Amino acid sequence: GYDVVDYDKVDRDYGTNADFQRLVAEAHARGMRVIVDLVLNHTSSQNPWFGASLSRGSPYRSWYIWSDTDPGYAGPWGTQVWHARGGAFYYGLFWSGMPDLDYRNPDVTARMLEVARSWLLDLGADGFRLDAVRHLIEDGTAQQDTRATHDWLKGLRSAVKSWAPDAYLVGEVWAEPEIVAAYLDREIDQGFEFSLAEAVVSGVRDAAPQRITSALSRVLATYPDGAFATFLSNHDQDRAMSRLLGSSARAKLAAAILLTLPGTPFLYYGEEVGMTGTKPDERIRTPMQWDATAT
Repeated sequence: GYDVVDYDKVDRDYGTNADFQRLVAEAHARGMRVIVDLVLNHTSSQNPWFGASLSRGSPYRSWYIWSDTDPGYAGPWGTQVWHARGGAFYYGLFWSGMPDLDYRNPDVTARMLEVARSWLLDLGADGFRLDAVRHLIEDGTAQQDTRATHDWLKGLRSAVKSWAPDAYLVGEVWAEPEIVAAYLDREIDQGFEFSLAEAVVSGVRDAAPQRITSALSRVLATYPDGAFATFLSNHDQDRAMSRLLGSSARAKLAAAILLTLPGTPFLYYGEEVGMTGTKPDERIRTPMQWDATAT
C-alpha cells in the first residue's frame, strides 16, 4: 500500500520506532545514511484523521478536500477523483482509498512539518523520498505542478534544512525532465529521472543505444550538474528483469549503465538478484526474494 494510517510509528509488522532507531545507528556506524519515504499528498481512508473528517462539525473536515456537490471533473489521467461519502464528495487523486490532504489549511502544514521533524530529529532519518510531490496542491482542475505546490515545497525544504542542513530530499516528479528540473534548487535536492529510466530499459531490451544517448543528452542539458536520481524501475512499474525479457545479459548491461551514469543511482529492492514481476501492484511489490525459488 501507499496510504498512511499512522505517520508517527513504524507499522508493527515491521517492528518498532526503537528498531528503526537501531537500524539508523547501525547504518551510520558503517558510513551509510537512511532516508524515509514520506507520503505527503494523501493519507489512507483508514487514517483516524480522515475518519474524523467524515463529521461535518469536526475540525478535521478541513484537513481534506470536501464538496457538498460533485465537481464532476476527472484527474490528469482521466480517472475519477471525486468520491461519494456521507452525502458529500471528497477529492482523492489516486483512488477512493487515498483521500488528499488539503495543504491550504495551515493546521495540515503544521502537522506534516511536525512529522518530518520527528523522523529527522527524534528517529534519526537522514532525509526523505517525497512521494507524488507534483500533485500536492490543486488549483481547480489544475492538479499538478501548480504554483502553490512549488511554494509549499519551498517552505518544506527551508524547514528541513533548518533542522538538519545535510538532510537529503529526492522528489518523485513523474514527468519530463524540463518539468522535474523546475523543482530543483529551492525545493528538492534531486528528482527521479523517469525518461532516462525508460530509455535505458527499452534501449537495452531493443538493442537501441541511440535511445539511451539521446535521453542522456537531453537530461544533461536540462539539469544542474548531477541533480537527478537514476533508476531502472520502481514500485509502480513492471520489474526491470521482466521488461528485459528475463535475460541476465540484458539485466547486467542495464545495471552497468545505471551505475556508471551521472546522478545518484537507486535500485528497487530485488533488482540486484533479478526478481521478476508485472502489474498488478501486488505482483511487483512481493517480499524480497532470499533464494532461487520465488514464492
